[in-house]
Amino acid sequence: MVVNFNGADMTEEKIWSKEEITQMLENNPVAVERAILRLNDNLPFLYARFNFGTVAWIIENKIKKFAQFLRGQDENGVKRWEPKSLTHRIADRQLKKVYYPEQKCIDSARKVALHFIDYIVNVANNHYEKEKEAVEQIQDWPERIDLGGPSQRRYGDRYEYELVFKDSGYSLPNSQWPTFYAFERLTVQEAMMLQSAWRSRNKYQSINSIDPQYIIDRYHYVKTTHSYLD
Repeated sequence: MVVNFNGADMTEEKIWSKEEITQMLENNPVAVERAILRLNDNLPFLYARFNFGTVAWIIENKIKKFAQFLRGQDENGVKRWEPKSLTHRIADRQLKKVYYPEQKCIDSARKVALHFIDYIVNVANNHYEKEKEAVEQIQDWPERIDLGGPSQRRYGDRYEYELVFKDSGYSLPNSQWPTFYAFERLTVQEAMMLQSAWRSRNKYQSINSIDPQYIIDRYHYVKTTHSYLD
């Protein structure tokens, strides 16, 4: 089901543009409120993939406070009051510490929502559900992806990094001193940097633009250190 921000009927055949969603947020307070609730419920996802900037804690605090007011919750997320709109007569007074005094509460919430316009457009177009279905159809996952190694060598050691597809049946080799192997977990940010490099070189086209979590779930991140004694 496609997420609906403005209460209108939305079907999968309709592709919403950034301009249309922006106009909706600028003119419809209900759309802003639904966007805020969606952002609040997906903060961990957003934090890893979108640039919150140097005022990350301010943006996160605004999203949480607005969502709690909309749902009638206290600071611990426990419902204590009736849900209210950000245009309610007490909203500006109740949330005055969250936004700039010269702004209305709904205007501050709108500014936050527009900061994540790309995500909101994706949600409106059911992008993440469609992407999941598309990823399940990928057949050409590379078995190994060489990531190279750093230019500087520690005490003559040389490093190699690679991604190894989990379904390839790869198993950890027997360790032989002074060579050792270590499996490390990729972070979303690291996977995104890899994908950016692949796109610039037009490599691994089937996986260079998918959500990085799919890569993390399907690959071992392998670091191999070879001593100069090898």
